[in-house]
Amino acid sequence: MTVTVDQAFANLLSLENRPIQDIFGEVLAERNKQRESDCFIFRLLALGQINELAELKRDCDIYIRELGLKEAQRKCRDEIMGAVRLSPREFNARCGDFWAEMAAVRVLADEHFYRFRPFARKEGKRTSDYLANLESVPAYVEVKNLHANEIILDIFVREIRKAYSRQSSSYAFHLRVDHPYDHRPTGEQERIIRDFIQRIGGRQPPFREALNLVNFQATVDVTAGEGNAHLCRAVGGNYPEPVNEEWLLKKVRNKAEEALGQMPVDYHVRALVVNVDSTTAMLSSDFFEKAQQEIRDVFMENIRPYVLHFRRLIKTDH
Repeated sequence: MTVTVDQAFANLLSLENRPIQDIFGEVLAERNKQRESDCFIFRLLALGQINELAELKRDCDIYIRELGLKEAQRKCRDEIMGAVRLSPREFNARCGDFWAEMAAVRVLADEHFYRFRPFARKEGKRTSDYLANLESVPAYVEVKNLHANEIILDIFVREIRKAYSRQSSSYAFHLRVDHPYDHRPTGEQERIIRDFIQRIGGRQPPFREALNLVNFQATVDVTAGEGNAHLCRAVGGNYPEPVNEEWLLKKVRNKAEEALGQMPVDYHVRALVVNVDSTTAMLSSDFFEKAQQEIRDVFMENIRPYVLHFRRLIKTDH
């Protein structure tokens, strides 16, 4: 267990982080037993990233309030426990999906939904995530989480972590990666990064390398560390490039079509919450109006659509 995870557990057990401990404690204890135990919740706790940690604590607190402690813990186990042995990226994605559900409950509670109950899963049958009530009317609630596409940094992180886990003494590095774009990596770029990580094994930090990634050059500053990487770049001009909003809208529509088959047409209100995690914090206001309309079109207007960006509700004029 690394010093980072030791510190994460110490912070998890502190009184101020009790809501996070109450919901995630059992899952994180199992995750810590794995060889690859890294996850973003450990990093939030260890590094004291105040804003995100406060948001996670708030959402845990409200989730417990709305569902009750035992039901909240059971839902967390059902959604995440089966993923504790997966890679950090896959485990983080599952945790992110569940955080999106907690954020959706918080947003809908503010919109006067109440009495949330996780839908009992039936094998072979697709259902919505929750039952709830809106005033005196029962409601189906479905939550969809759109992950940001993988970027060049993700490949650096994945490869240095793999190398460090195999041979920590040769790859005790932290990589500071400077490159301008958020394009999805090509297979060739992945191979270049993988070869680069293998090539630097055993070298004495600090040192700097320029890496030709076909369409642009990255600068990598290598210092002593524990097999990790972060992105550092200037912002301005033509980079990072704008998010491909049309591509995101197609993903929103696909998620809405999935949800359509999970919520039958009957006397229930239907609510669909879509959380969008994009590679940057910049999305146009038009995107959120178009995303809501995509959802309405799929459901032929018989839906209450809510679109979140990084788990925050974006209000539109519609």
